[in-house]
Amino acid sequence: MNFISYDDAYSPPKAVEQVRRLIEQDVVACLSNTLGTPSNSAIVKYVNQKKVPHLFVGSGADKWGDYKEHPWTIGWQPSYRTESQIYAQYILKAKPEAKIAILYQNDDFGKDYVAGVKDVLKDRFEKVVAASYEVTDPTIDSQAITLQNSGADVLISAATPKFAAQIIRKVADMNWKPLHLLTNVSTSVGAVMEPAGVERGIGVISSAYLKDPTDPQWKDDAGLQHWRDIMKKYLPDADVSDSFYVYGYAATMTTIHTLRACGTDFSRENLMRQATNMQDVEVGYPQFDEDFVIKGNDESKLRRLFANERLRQLIEAQPSIRLTVKDDEGFFGAHFPQGADELYFVVVGVIKDIDRLKALYELFAETLQTLCEMGSAYDHDPGVRL
Repeated sequence: MNFISYDDAYSPPKAVEQVRRLIEQDVVACLSNTLGTPSNSAIVKYVNQKKVPHLFVGSGADKWGDYKEHPWTIGWQPSYRTESQIYAQYILKAKPEAKIAILYQNDDFGKDYVAGVKDVLKDRFEKVVAASYEVTDPTIDSQAITLQNSGADVLISAATPKFAAQIIRKVADMNWKPLHLLTNVSTSVGAVMEPAGVERGIGVISSAYLKDPTDPQWKDDAGLQHWRDIMKKYLPDADVSDSFYVYGYAATMTTIHTLRACGTDFSRENLMRQATNMQDVEVGYPQFDEDFVIKGNDESKLRRLFANERLRQLIEAQPSIRLTVKDDEGFFGAHFPQGADELYFVVVGVIKDIDRLKALYELFAETLQTLCEMGSAYDHDPGVRL
């Protein structure tokens, strides 16, 4: 696999230039986790015209869920608009008579938060005071003063990390004490709270969809331990309190999962098919779970099947493997009668290695024996004539 990364400097024109380079010169199979709402907005039409998978966009803009408008683009993180709706509902319960102020970035990222509040407040939204900033602004000090002077006692900050740190610091310095809700984009301890001054962030409310590496409850979590191992190996001097490293890891693991699910077919069509039909059951054996994509409609039966250590060993011994139980779409297709399924193995090329063929035979026998023991297969002749 050839992984290519270019810096667009968080600039939409530069993003267009770099994406054209990736598609037209490097002829990439797909794009993955391209960062930022403004930059992705600038490239989405071009990418979809070229029919290049635009996977796991690094933005929670609500529009990435519109697969009819851009079928080759798929989001990854939760919708900003939905997040804002949750905050607005919380405010109505916690401070029903509140006067609300919103600081937002003047693009689709920030405007989604404004729209989410409006969705919930409806006619009451006209009492909301909002102030926007541009990503090129040096500070948000003037906006913060305007919002405080409005008399608001609730503040929603839809700001990227640099400006989130500024608004937290400015609110504290002004001795303004609103109920302060902050976008999940800017909840990093290392990138936001520490630059703002941790003591200034006390009381700020936000949400999270990733595990915080500074939270003691995840100390023994297998996923975060794998992340820590990777950080120690490849980025030993990095700030592990910066949750953006967790974000990058999680988005990358999603991409790796998609690539594994593709098997040997890395066509753009199959990449998109796998990305939009994602499933992976963890069966409780960390290395096995990491090495293989496991799919099925009964997780408990899959765990029972792969509890067979010999079966796992036989699967792991194969250089590449796609092992499937199929109903009416396998090699023999519609010739199978109702109730008879097919254990199906696919390999590219010709197997001439006798030992490998013997191992495959044992793999099939072990799988069928285990399925019989589980009551998912039967040892009598099904009477199939092909």
